[in-house]
Amino acid sequence: MKNLSWIFMTTRHSIWRRTLGIVSIASSVCLLTWTAGIALTTLHQLEPSVSKTTAEYSCWIIPKSEQSLETIRSGGGIQKDKVKGADPLVISPAVVQAVKGSPLFSEVETLRTEMVRVDYRENGQVRFGPMPVGFVSDSVSRMRHYNEKDLRGRWPTEDTGQAEVAFDTALFSGRCPAIGETVALLTDTDRVDVKIVGYLRRDTIVRGFPTVFANSVVRGKVCRLSSKDVNLILCVGKEGVGRQELLQELKGKGLGGELIQVDDQASIVEGKRESTWLQFASTIPMKVGIALAFMLCMVFTNIYTGIQRRRQVFARLRGIGMSRLQLTATIIFDAMKMGTYGAVIGAAAGYLMLWVFVRTSPEIFPLGVYLPFMWTLIILGVTLLTTLLALIWPCIKVFKMRPKDFHETAGTVDHSVSWKAVIFGFILILPALILALPLRMTPDTRCMLIGWVGVPLLIIGLLFCSSLWLKIVDTAMLPLVAWLVRLDPRLLRHQITRDMGRSIGVMVTIAVGLGLYVTIEIWGASMLKPFMPSESLPDIALYALPYGVDAATWERIKRTEGVLQESFMPVLTDQLLLSKELTAKLESNVNVNLRQNNLLVVGVDPKLAFGEKAILPFDLVGGDLGKASVELQEPWTCIIVESFARHAGLSVGDTFGLRVPDDLNATNSDYTESGSPPPEHIEHLKVIGVMDMNWHMWTSRNGIRGRNGKADKTVGMVFVSYDTARKLVSPPDRLYYAWFNMTPEYRAMFYNDAARKLEADLNKLVAVPGMEIVARHRDQIVEGTIIRARGMIGAISSVPFWSLAVFSLSILNLLIAIVYERKKELGVMRAVGMTRGQFVRQLGGEIMLIWGAAVVLSLVCGIAAAWTFTGWTRALTPFSAISIEMTVPWLRVLGSILFSLAACCLMAVGPIAWITKEKPCTMIKAE
Repeated sequence: MKNLSWIFMTTRHSIWRRTLGIVSIASSVCLLTWTAGIALTTLHQLEPSVSKTTAEYSCWIIPKSEQSLETIRSGGGIQKDKVKGADPLVISPAVVQAVKGSPLFSEVETLRTEMVRVDYRENGQVRFGPMPVGFVSDSVSRMRHYNEKDLRGRWPTEDTGQAEVAFDTALFSGRCPAIGETVALLTDTDRVDVKIVGYLRRDTIVRGFPTVFANSVVRGKVCRLSSKDVNLILCVGKEGVGRQELLQELKGKGLGGELIQVDDQASIVEGKRESTWLQFASTIPMKVGIALAFMLCMVFTNIYTGIQRRRQVFARLRGIGMSRLQLTATIIFDAMKMGTYGAVIGAAAGYLMLWVFVRTSPEIFPLGVYLPFMWTLIILGVTLLTTLLALIWPCIKVFKMRPKDFHETAGTVDHSVSWKAVIFGFILILPALILALPLRMTPDTRCMLIGWVGVPLLIIGLLFCSSLWLKIVDTAMLPLVAWLVRLDPRLLRHQITRDMGRSIGVMVTIAVGLGLYVTIEIWGASMLKPFMPSESLPDIALYALPYGVDAATWERIKRTEGVLQESFMPVLTDQLLLSKELTAKLESNVNVNLRQNNLLVVGVDPKLAFGEKAILPFDLVGGDLGKASVELQEPWTCIIVESFARHAGLSVGDTFGLRVPDDLNATNSDYTESGSPPPEHIEHLKVIGVMDMNWHMWTSRNGIRGRNGKADKTVGMVFVSYDTARKLVSPPDRLYYAWFNMTPEYRAMFYNDAARKLEADLNKLVAVPGMEIVARHRDQIVEGTIIRARGMIGAISSVPFWSLAVFSLSILNLLIAIVYERKKELGVMRAVGMTRGQFVRQLGGEIMLIWGAAVVLSLVCGIAAAWTFTGWTRALTPFSAISIEMTVPWLRVLGSILFSLAACCLMAVGPIAWITKEKPCTMIKAE
């Protein structure tokens, strides 16, 4: 019992150290609790939200295209052979009759729905991102389960003669348009301006269920189905009857091969849980990793500094008979007690934050907080396990402690370097360097090897090399730091290497937070750069949808105020399928993960686009821009973008084939009801130039891609002359797009105001019912791209930014250790004449050396990890046509470095202010 009491007595020391450890653990547990709580609470709300939408229906049926039975890759998938104006999908009459005659259901309702896009731009702003997609129902009254108390406003009136709709609130991700506002419903071939008269409040959207409730005026314009067609069957069945029972019955009747999709509440909830979890999965590993890494580093440095400070006490205890196991148990008991306190406080704080957040959003979280006690126990267990892992090296150090270590003084310097550890660290770094070489392997394989082998070994290797790195910093950075703090370098020499374990722990702690922040900033900048429209693009992209205008109207538009007439250029566009030979060539390229098989063809005026006064003055990475305006006038010549040239292995002088329909005006009604592809032939284009331009957002935000049932994404873009374009795309009896620059007077205006004024004037000029002319400025697209990217990147980088601030607590831990360990030494220095200012500058110099070592380490690891993530994105992104290369935003990286320095300095204020008030005689007498 006496030995046991000694164990407990030896844990009563350093209230500052223990408090700091509890706060560090609590902050990590708080983040873990919040992360788990918000994910579980969100998933818990899905079942009632789906139940509210689907109400009493046991199951329902919607049609499914033949393409959806295949493995569709992300990003729009490989484009099928299809023609313009394809009819909407319907459920076969055999299935309808079989379901209506089924004894499983007491009631069966058949509906017609039509998919539309809602074009709403708040306050006239440019919409960025996809438009909301809804389904228009052929009848409101037949959807009898809608609760009137959930309706705000009123239902559309049938016989008013005015186009009226009521929307489902879940259709809009942000603010819903006000009741009374006018928005546009878009189909592939039509546009209808409608007035909003009401909203049905629901929390989620179920595919196929109506979300746009329109009167007969709207339905007559957007619905292409006949009264006999059905594409939604709602079934009310007996208890226990659902999706599986209906599928079995249809299979028994020989209808198992029908192109239909049968769903019920359970399948929808499961699908939504999976998709919601995937959204959380992008940030949960990072948050959990940061929390555990922070906890591991802080517990290690906290316990290690405590051991170093009291090593003489431990040596004395060994001398009076305490065993190694008892001494090790002392450390474990102290750490586990600290971990338990921190876990309880952090869990309570995290739950309180979650409860307050959920209570402020009752509409989003109607069921309140959902965090089962089991998850709290899991978090507590993970916390204690992480604490035990952090104790491995400190316990080994204590276990090796001998009674004669009592004779070691507190100021003993241990700045030795383990060369065996350094050599082993360099060996571990080699795989990451080798995998960075241009080896012949697929992008997926390379990224998996780098992510799961290269980067982890790189980080572990750098840790083994940390002692050598601290030695280098102590030698290389010492003169600069001494000059900055105006001290003799001898006062700072060997201060950070006198205790390698403690210095490495503090350095790694700071480097983890800063390195993660640098990684995300570099990855975000690398992702953003190829999507930023090139500055050499024209000022305005104009489009007139859905009908287009004739050539005479274009001439009137050309003479409108604000349009620089000599730069006005109509463009002809369409997306054509690649030839089978070119598709096979792309698929055989191990560096390309083919996700689209169509090419965006853009017909331009060669002289106006690339001539003396070119409105597309891009530098050609292949070919001569001066000759391009002449050579492009020749038939079947083209200029391709650099990303497509690189992926397809094309260069100047090469040719490639495109699949062109024999009848450019063909529609679905010209062929069989099954939608068989039209006759086609192959046309070959000769490459006369390769252009380096960022075209993706420019074509996406201007409605050029994805029209007439084509894929939203494309493998690249190619410029051809008007004459060639007329042989590849529909004859231009109607023109839809034009690019031009503005006059100097309009350029002097704020770009948003100039674009709005042009748009308003052009719509007054043309005034075609059901059509809108949109003038989109290049800088509007740039601004929207930056805002969206910063929103996504900021949401991810906020966690490392938080960790960067909290990780600075390690500096506080370091200073407390320095002050306690070297109190007598510092007191002697004060007694022989060192001023308070010199004393403060010496401590500040030591902090700067540790911080400088951490900054370089974080930059090395951050850039390596960012390179991996960028390559991973390049391999896995659905934008195979985009050239994603690593870009370092040095200003933002510099800002994060300065922030970490400021945070470290802030943490150092308290200990430095406290120790400078101590009298030299008091410091000398300290034990």
